[in-house]
Amino acid sequence: MNVAQRLRQHLGTDALPSIAAEARPLAGSLARDHRRSGSAERIAQLRAAISRIEGLRSWDAAGTPAERWSALPRQITDRRWAEPAPIDDAGLVYRHVFERDTRFGRAALEAPSRAALHAARHLLRAKLEWTDGDEALGPADLLFIDTETTGLSRAAGTLAFLIGIGRFCEQGKRFIVDQLFVRSPQYEPAVLDLLADYLARAKLLVSFNGRTFDMPILRNRSLIRRVPLLLELPHLDLLPLCRRLLGSRLSNCRLGTVERELFGFVRQDDVDGSLAPELYNAFLRSGSLAGLCGVLEHNRIDIASMAPLFSELVMRASDPLQWAEDGEELFAAARLHLETPGLAERCLQRALQLWQSPATRRKTLETLARLRQRAGDRGEAAKLWHQLLGEFPQYNSGYIELAKHYEHVEKNHAVALRTALAAPHQDLDELPRRIARLQRKLNRAGAPDVQLPAAVAAPRSHR
Repeated sequence: MNVAQRLRQHLGTDALPSIAAEARPLAGSLARDHRRSGSAERIAQLRAAISRIEGLRSWDAAGTPAERWSALPRQITDRRWAEPAPIDDAGLVYRHVFERDTRFGRAALEAPSRAALHAARHLLRAKLEWTDGDEALGPADLLFIDTETTGLSRAAGTLAFLIGIGRFCEQGKRFIVDQLFVRSPQYEPAVLDLLADYLARAKLLVSFNGRTFDMPILRNRSLIRRVPLLLELPHLDLLPLCRRLLGSRLSNCRLGTVERELFGFVRQDDVDGSLAPELYNAFLRSGSLAGLCGVLEHNRIDIASMAPLFSELVMRASDPLQWAEDGEELFAAARLHLETPGLAERCLQRALQLWQSPATRRKTLETLARLRQRAGDRGEAAKLWHQLLGEFPQYNSGYIELAKHYEHVEKNHAVALRTALAAPHQDLDELPRRIARLQRKLNRAGAPDVQLPAAVAAPRSHR
């Protein structure tokens, strides 16, 4: 419970200014103690005191507790979402069935194809997260998961009060979202028990930012409540994949933005997830679910829209030569397939034709040259380094890599030194050390010191 919540529960509105006044001398006292001790603990206490003071000010400015907590639910319930009915006697599970013809803009909510499932398994195997060999993966083996929580922190005190579970049923004809609702903290162990049953039947978790947010919170609650959860299943988090493949052309990678810009789907009267904590606290005090109906709807759409996004992203990642739309996406896909050099090289060659930003072209040339080096084709790699140097003479990488080539492959230390000295940023990339080493080698061989004018011509590009 944060400071504001404790104030609301135990103090009247008139007490707020006096409490804030009492907090200021506390901050001053802590500051004096810090000057004496200089300890990290005092710094932490001082920061906590400042946070409490700011919290008191913001709470006081927002109006009385009664006004603040009553206004928000009324604002949400004015949108008149239908209040769902639970499917169990305790009121812990709410179910919504999406039919197969449900659409999110241009995307249809349908079971992923065999090709998409195979692609997902291949991606996980490449990340060493798929350990079931060649065992087939079906639509019913996927478990889409998303939570609504009492805060954005992953600390142990954050409660996942709503756990949404999406799964395909009836051979993919329907998509069912079950929402496990913690009606009060005393019901949390029962909700986690229900979640354990869903996890036991799944082979692959699919989430959007679940790896860094939802899973750590559920893991904390599992430990605190002593309810074991099978959270170490293979897990495909769509957010990093979306950032890598589509980040260059999306405004941002929030799920709502991805839906709008990739599928043309715009949510109507959506409740921002940041309001969920306050709405849940209002529910705990009023007992009325009306204010939370918008949060349940937001969670349902989050889960359901992940299903077509899953198919879209894994197909783009697995077959970029067919699905990619620009050089940036081809370059990103090539990085996913660096352990499959043939596909990676084809993606990079195509990216050199479709590039849109010079930065992407530069990174593509560098990656392609390194792939040729790994493959043992040093001559082709040298041509690519020459091309990089000719097109991007303001960067050191082409000079450095060519200097390495002349030194280690052609054993021409004089040319290697001239190339290193021509680099535009002499104080970066360990260039001084490389130049000194090359000069020592030339001195041992009896060659004179190489002195170049300030404006030295760069080696010509070999195209």
